[in-house]
Parts: sequence; structure tokens; C-alpha cells
Amino acid sequence: MSPAVTVLTGYTPEDFYADPGLAFRLAHPEDRLEQARAFTAGTDGRTLTLRWIRRDGRPVVDGAGATSVCGPKGAPDGG
Repeated sequence: MSPAVTVLTGYTPEDFYADPGLAFRLAHPEDRLEQARAFTAGTDGRTLTLRWIRRDGRPVVDGAGATSVCGPKGAPDGG
């Protein structure tokens, strides 16, 4: 988790590590399905544009690539 996430969302990397579901709850409700797809399958090199709801309630748009990281059993793993 990049420290730049604090500028984008108002939450620190530590907030995300302490609450693994935080990133999903911050995604705009209309973007959550696309976010879940990217989390499980990656984006195949394309940029994923999502709307986030910042800690202060303001929306922000972010474009980023997503790569799945799988744990020892092959399931997606945030760490």
C-alpha cells in the first residue's frame, strides 16, 4: 500500500492494513463490481478507473493498474 493513498483517500496505509475490507467499502457503490473483478483477475495491463469516497466524504476518481497477488493456496491475497 503506497503512502500516496493518504493523499487520495484521507486514510493511511495503516488504516487499510488494520481493516482489509476498507478499500472495498470506499469504492463508489456503482464501481464495486468492477473493483472486485480486478481484485480477483487483475486488469490485464489496462488502467482501471474507479471512484472512491474519501474519509471527508468527497468523491475522487483514480486510475490505476491492478495485479492479483495470490497466496499459497491460489486465492487472492492483499499482502
